[in-house]
Amino acid sequence: MTLGFRVEFLLNLLKDLARAVFGERATRSMESFSGSKDIRAAAEALNLKQRELEDQRRELRALLLAQGVSPDGACCVVEAVTRSSHKTSTIPF
Repeated sequence: MTLGFRVEFLLNLLKDLARAVFGERATRSMESFSGSKDIRAAAEALNLKQRELEDQRRELRALLLAQGVSPDGACCVVEAVTRSSHKTSTIPF
């Protein structure tokens, strides 16, 4: 199935969302461990990025629906992309 450039771009953004979510959890646990301002700043940046990527995830779902993918199919694609990118997450500390 060829999805086209816009859909591929949005799928890559979903992978970034998964990285941001994974990184945010680790950053939050580190923040509670040491009250460093740098860690707080990183957590805030990750929260902002997560919100941006969630917006892009909603846009991808809407685009898939507009392309004729069923609502269940669109949710499955979005979920699969999100789950597949957990393995590639890294956190620079």
